[in-house]
Amino acid sequence: MKSSNNYIFYPENPSLELAIKRYKDIAPAANTPKKDETTNSSSFHYSHILGSINQQKFSIEVLQSARKSFDSALLELDDEQTSATKADLLESLGSVLVALGLHQNDIELLTLSIDTLNRALAERSEKDTPKVWATTQNNLAYAMQVLGEYDNKSKWLKEAAEANISALTVWTREETPEEWSATMHNLGITFHIHGKLLKGNRTFQKSDVAYKNALSRRDEEYMRADRGMSHNNRGAVLQHIAEREENAERMEEALRAYEYSLSFWNEQLLPKPIATMIMANRSTARTALAELTQDAAMAEEAADEFVLILELFSEACHAECLEHCREQLKRAQSLIK
Repeated sequence: MKSSNNYIFYPENPSLELAIKRYKDIAPAANTPKKDETTNSSSFHYSHILGSINQQKFSIEVLQSARKSFDSALLELDDEQTSATKADLLESLGSVLVALGLHQNDIELLTLSIDTLNRALAERSEKDTPKVWATTQNNLAYAMQVLGEYDNKSKWLKEAAEANISALTVWTREETPEEWSATMHNLGITFHIHGKLLKGNRTFQKSDVAYKNALSRRDEEYMRADRGMSHNNRGAVLQHIAEREENAERMEEALRAYEYSLSFWNEQLLPKPIATMIMANRSTARTALAELTQDAAMAEEAADEFVLILELFSEACHAECLEHCREQLKRAQSLIK
């Protein structure tokens, strides 16, 4: 059974926020762009629009100006300044380069971001500053993850997983549950992306385990948004496992994960584009289950859901998602016939 398209959510990137704050601290006000910082650019890689909302907070002009400022600051470093100062500048530059690479769909910028973050990591010490070192490892993993998805190369995804696992030597389940669960969530994304490039389901199954680990430490009351993201992403990988195995029980499990995700995203918290993506994921899984079980009534239910999305939520839906919903509607309708 052919794998369906579905949507996974990336967490926000606090390192980018910190990088822009550092940029404003070191850049003369006269040299900062006058344009509004925020942007709704549609040039982002689509899955990152949904998951890394703050990746699109800053316009290309702001990011390019920040890059120039960090480049200049690094050139002006003297021997008296600490290794930590150099590492902070390199890490901020690396975060900005990732965002620029996403803005411009530029593999060279993404590759440069990895080189830059590796240079920052070389200035860090796991022994002296373990938490800072682990954060840099996670930032490096994110850059490799993005490039691996763009470039369809296992090399970057293997190295991203290794960087996340390195961070997990510092972040622990009991002492730092928030950081530990976030790293597990990111590891789940990496394994999922990598699994799509491979045959078999072993790497997908690693992704499922990582998401379950993340959920085990994401508090139901205080981390509702994070739980919602992990449930959605777990549903997406379970859906792909089910399609490869042609396994109806696995598909039902994916549907339950999507339902859990929607239940955690209440109306006050959930932006409509994200709600629409989860609904599209759920309806796509329902269509696939109808195909597996030859259930025309279920196919009709899925078709009705796609009509609802297209009629009521089209304004909140990205063009790529709208096209996906139209294709899946035709698929469901063909199963009814």
